[in-house]
Amino acid sequence: MGDRFEIQPSDLLTNVPGLRKTLRVTAIEGDVVELNHGALVMTALGALVKNKQGTYDPPYGGYPVEFQVGKSWSGRATLQTHDGEVHELQRSSKIVARETITVPAGTFHTYVIEVSAFVNQRSQIIKLWIDPRYGQPIKSEVMARKGARIVRSDREELAAINAPRS
Repeated sequence: MGDRFEIQPSDLLTNVPGLRKTLRVTAIEGDVVELNHGALVMTALGALVKNKQGTYDPPYGGYPVEFQVGKSWSGRATLQTHDGEVHELQRSSKIVARETITVPAGTFHTYVIEVSAFVNQRSQIIKLWIDPRYGQPIKSEVMARKGARIVRSDREELAAINAPRS
């Protein structure tokens, strides 16, 4: 409870920064974690239950219990948007490396996860740098295409953190 993550987004292609956002753990019930008073709800292993797009059934994505280079997993879910639309989602993930990275919040020893996802007729290639001690990526990059056209190119880096770990 109370962990706070400040995230600095930027465009992956142009490096133009976006507005910083803050995620704060505001409730924990069983293995479900609520951030920003329910604006984001996820499992303890990082799978999405609810976010600004809608709700996910079953929870979508997430991380393995045990991090090991070479481990792979996949999943499917249905996203129901706030306006009632339904989208089928699928993704395949693999831990491809260990890497020490430095972001504005400091230096972290991470596992690198590569994800291929298909969402609403768009293919996404996602790269995540995860320190298993935290429930949020230290860094992420997302490149989404619809056909040959790039429709999303995002980078997020941890800019500040208040989440003490031993």
